[in-house]
Amino acid sequence: MRGPIPIAPAVVLLAMLALSAAVLPVLPASAAEPAPPAGRGEPARTGEPPPARAVESGALTLEALLKRIGGKARQETRFEEKKYLAVLDAPVQSAGVLRFQAPDRLEKNTERPIRESLMLDGALLVVERDGKRRSMPAAQLPGVAALVGGLRDTLGGDAEALRRVFKVVLQGDPQNWQMDLLPLDATSAQLVTRITLRGRGDQLLEVEMLQADGDRSVMTLSPGSLPTPAGS
Repeated sequence: MRGPIPIAPAVVLLAMLALSAAVLPVLPASAAEPAPPAGRGEPARTGEPPPARAVESGALTLEALLKRIGGKARQETRFEEKKYLAVLDAPVQSAGVLRFQAPDRLEKNTERPIRESLMLDGALLVVERDGKRRSMPAAQLPGVAALVGGLRDTLGGDAEALRRVFKVVLQGDPQNWQMDLLPLDATSAQLVTRITLRGRGDQLLEVEMLQADGDRSVMTLSPGSLPTPAGS
């Protein structure tokens, strides 16, 4: 049976999103807030979880969400991504495949409009584009090392590890939920203001990242779009 991308590997996906944004200009971060109902440059979404007044409600806790979704050794899913940049009138669109392998390897393979690959393997970042391959320690990118380290701790569904790196704000209920991750570290917050995960039940359907300069990206995942890898 084809399964959704699990929350633990999906959280490591956030590290890849942060790395993708690292090449863009970094401006001082404004005060972090949970995601608004509609993003810049898009019409308002419908059917989203209602705003939450508390960080976690009795009906939905981080521990319960992580436990329900669980984790898998390997997972693949197709993605479509839109990047909304202040310098452009229309979003930049791309699509490809995400591949995760426990404990800490994630590949983001973009197939269009250009072919490129980003791989985070442990503490090593590998970028491949135009036939050229470049490797570097993730720690060389400001704010990313602390972000990636905390995210990797969530592979085992460790809610406390997630809280050490982010303020976690949950909205909705177990069937229609949203998780806002607000970086606690000032250096990380200079790169990423907020990361928002949206899903239904045990499926992660969307990951949105708001950069400190106001640009943002929205990645839509398609659970079941690829066969579940053997051994997962």
